[in-house]
Amino acid sequence: MPDTRLTSLRCPPLNMHGFGAVSAYGWGTKALIEGLAGGHHAATYGSHLGPGTVPFWMAPVPAPGEDNGEQTRYAEAVRYVADEAIESALESGWRPGPAVCVILTSARGDLEASSDLHLSESELSLRRRYVRALPSTLLSSVAQQYGFNGPSMFLSAACAGGVTALHVGRSLLMTGAATDVVVIGADIGVDHPSVHSLAALGPLQLDEPPDRVCRPFDASSKGFSIGEGAGALVMSPRPSQARTQLLATAAANDHYHATSLRPDASVAIAAASRAIQDAGLDRHDVSGYLAHGSGTPQCSRLESDVLRELPNLRRVSALKPLLGHCRSASPILEIAALSASAVEHLPPPGGLPSTLDQPDGAESGVQHWLHAAFGFGGNISFGVLRQTPAGDATPAAAETAAR
Repeated sequence: MPDTRLTSLRCPPLNMHGFGAVSAYGWGTKALIEGLAGGHHAATYGSHLGPGTVPFWMAPVPAPGEDNGEQTRYAEAVRYVADEAIESALESGWRPGPAVCVILTSARGDLEASSDLHLSESELSLRRRYVRALPSTLLSSVAQQYGFNGPSMFLSAACAGGVTALHVGRSLLMTGAATDVVVIGADIGVDHPSVHSLAALGPLQLDEPPDRVCRPFDASSKGFSIGEGAGALVMSPRPSQARTQLLATAAANDHYHATSLRPDASVAIAAASRAIQDAGLDRHDVSGYLAHGSGTPQCSRLESDVLRELPNLRRVSALKPLLGHCRSASPILEIAALSASAVEHLPPPGGLPSTLDQPDGAESGVQHWLHAAFGFGGNISFGVLRQTPAGDATPAAAETAAR
């Protein structure tokens, strides 16, 4: 790979202290990990757009255990994953700095709140529902609960939003605008126009389960099933015993087409190279790949071109055949699952079949993963992760011992 680094500040490795997850497997990271470990997809066939509507395959988030009044499912999931991630980080020893940033990323936002805005009957209800539909309201509620005073923002980069949010958060840490970052990715709720329009475009498959239609890098793959999900994580540059670190990121846009990426993958390859080099690594050091893995022929071709630049791959993982395409939430859920595999001595989830000619053998020691996310509008983002299995010294601990 050529040297494609842009002039930038250096950033230390960012420790990922806590995770939160809501998926079609249930509420909580435990439900996510147990569901993935079972190896069966989380989708169901039913009238997901309401009683009497045409049934289709989807991986919906189940109803929460209790009624929280006026909160939408989206808002409830965002608050749940934020609380789970932050409380988990605090329990692990993380202490918030003076400027904790909160970033919420979503492809469509709170569809239920936006829809309700047009159904209000009174002026008071209209005001309340308008405020409820604003992404800033959710961000503010998280920051207020924990006393965070750093910047907060809503970000949309289509289905690349999860990794793009990591990139933005890392940039804020590099410049000193934030001391810690909470990243939340959420896409919960579908409507008739979006489902049937996306199906008409081609990538969304409605009539077969995800494990049949979504087979990344396989010639028989047709696309993906839609999924719902929310994920959150806390990252900080301060030393810790975290098993997963973010070493570098890169974000780009090829400005090729509203729904497609450049067929030659040149911009994606350059962005991947930039992330790897910014992490202080060589392409030979990358042994794992967390695929965007949407299962579309275009995505498989593009990612195959990226994989050819990584000669020492031992594992390629993709979770959309199990979780469905959860859009902005997908990358955060993928990192949560990867991190859990390090703690629990489990193989990384979502391993793809041997059609990729991956060498056999279990991973051990510190592993470097390239994490990919792509989205409509030409959005491209990559992250480089370092994973340390339980029982091995974390990089921070090893540095301390060396002193």
